[in-house]
Amino acid sequence: MVSLCDENEFHEWCEGFFSATIAAIEDDGVPICVPRQENGRYAFDGVWTVVKSWLYRRQPTYEVTFFDAVKMSLTDEGACTDEA
Repeated sequence: MVSLCDENEFHEWCEGFFSATIAAIEDDGVPICVPRQENGRYAFDGVWTVVKSWLYRRQPTYEVTFFDAVKMSLTDEGACTDEA
């Protein structure tokens, strides 16, 4: 998963997947921490940093779906440490 979204070739796919996942989470009314740009759109690089950081804190043998990794990382209570 990490190598997939780190590749420029798959950047747009990952960004689209993040958008769909964020929309699904928001539709469920689950509070999430999503780094946003000044225009209100989420910041792909910020979201990917949160997700990647969350993944690196797991054991190497930890198995999780892509959707669940995004959801759990953005709903983790430590995800937002400083809201502006």
